[in-house]
Amino acid sequence: MHPEVSFIIPGYNVEEFITRAVSSVLAQTLQNFEVVLVNDGSTDRTASIMAQLAASDPRVRFINLNENRGPSAARNAALAEATGEWLSVVDADDQISPDRTVELLKIALSTSADIVADNLELIDGHSGAVLATAFPQARNPYHFQVTDSEYVRRNRMDTPGFKFGYLKPVFRRSLIERGGVRYDERVRIGEDYMLCLRALLSGARFIITSRAMYQYTMRLNSISRQLLPSDISPIIEAHQDIMADSQLTTETQGAIIGANQGLMRLLTLKTIVDNVKHGRLISAGLIATTQPAVWPLAVRSGFEATQKRLARLLRMSTSVPRSTAP
Repeated sequence: MHPEVSFIIPGYNVEEFITRAVSSVLAQTLQNFEVVLVNDGSTDRTASIMAQLAASDPRVRFINLNENRGPSAARNAALAEATGEWLSVVDADDQISPDRTVELLKIALSTSADIVADNLELIDGHSGAVLATAFPQARNPYHFQVTDSEYVRRNRMDTPGFKFGYLKPVFRRSLIERGGVRYDERVRIGEDYMLCLRALLSGARFIITSRAMYQYTMRLNSISRQLLPSDISPIIEAHQDIMADSQLTTETQGAIIGANQGLMRLLTLKTIVDNVKHGRLISAGLIATTQPAVWPLAVRSGFEATQKRLARLLRMSTSVPRSTAP
């Protein structure tokens, strides 16, 4: 009998977190499932820990990639081996609540969803404290359907607010078999976003619930926090491929064009910042004066960076014991 759910847990240099992530999956109230672990060419003890976890539980399987191929390739390696009716993506440094899978499948079945995701509890990677939820939970849980155009708009990297692409999808395996949907291996940031967008464009129904049952660890050195120009360009290219390959509505096409324009502004801003860091002030100034559309983004990015620095200083000050007078 095939498992009802295959949990996909890829990881790169996550020796500190992987056991906790797998333990949270094994603690699910759902009974019939498998876990597919993928070591993405780690240089620490991740591979050996994953191998031990697989050896200690027959529900856990282990795939070892000898070189780092990126999160999309690691996910595709797991998809090729997964046999569950549903596929659930869990990042190796995160955790899930025991009833998450059962509750999400209830919602999926009651709404005829092909993809379902929940709100996130944002966890401080340093203290373990719950900082917030990704979006408001409200007193009574609610769920809603997201369209392809809305999904693109809610994942724009040049606008403030939570990005839907951070949500961790649970999706029908039939999307992979029937629609040929796969992770785009060029994409190293926003890989779940790109897969879900292609699924939506193939006709998938995506439901999101306000219940926060996924604990998302906020790590300063996590790959998803370090947006580089080399990460932005593949997203632009993937968007362009979608526009060339798909029959899009005017609304969806406009949303993707707007998203790419925002990504181009982000690339420009990063070029300016790089020039400033290396003392190339004249070059930075010339770019800034010829690209006024980037100014609002620069102001907001600077403000948000200042907020983060202040928050880190506050955490440091509260974690150091105060001296007391004799």
